[in-house]
Amino acid sequence: MKIKFLGLFLVLTMLSAKTQAQTLLPGLVEIPLTKAYIPMGFDSNDRIQFVVEGSLPDTCYRLGPTEIQYDETTKKVAVQQRAYLYRNQNCMQVLIPFNKTIELGLLKDGNYKITDGKSGEYLGTLPVASAAPNDEGPDDYFYAIVEDAHLGVTEGQRGVVIRGLLPSACWKIKEMKVLVESENVITILPIMEYAARDCAPITIPLLTTVSLPANLKKGRYLIQVRSLNGQSVNKLFDL
Repeated sequence: MKIKFLGLFLVLTMLSAKTQAQTLLPGLVEIPLTKAYIPMGFDSNDRIQFVVEGSLPDTCYRLGPTEIQYDETTKKVAVQQRAYLYRNQNCMQVLIPFNKTIELGLLKDGNYKITDGKSGEYLGTLPVASAAPNDEGPDDYFYAIVEDAHLGVTEGQRGVVIRGLLPSACWKIKEMKVLVESENVITILPIMEYAARDCAPITIPLLTTVSLPANLKKGRYLIQVRSLNGQSVNKLFDL
């Protein structure tokens, strides 16, 4: 009889431990997005990226996966952000901002409506132009290989500090083109040109500051710097 009771006790203990372990696992919940920063100038040959942001409700949340659903027929893109919720913790009631770069790859031409997957709220419109019939390349220019960008001030002038590489000593920067594409997006094109032949086949460090337009209004901006590898550097700044 004692052996039976001991066996039952062990089974109940194991079930209790399993249940407790399961309750400690984080749950996956939906988090609403509040804003989208959508660059202009994409066409159907471009690898399309834009940025969304929102806030986690308190310190018991950790950012989770993002699900993207899009329909090239109806021209709709729904972005659903999820977060891990750790319920068995003491939570601080503070909002925790986050942002995420959304990669859509190549899309057919058209104006795409971007919405939050949880609420269905409209976040913005993504225009995609039709690439020219003889345009088989991903970009109109060759860009530098950009690794990072941050806001800085040089000699009292507000600008974006860009760090990266030139693919070899044969290349040089031709132009740093700055495009204010919408009320909250600034695109920087680090355009290269082929300047010489028979150059050393080594990458050349690039560090430069690009001035921003003096008439920018105060606010929050996405600064997107295009890169040769197709992976733009996307940073949000408060000006």
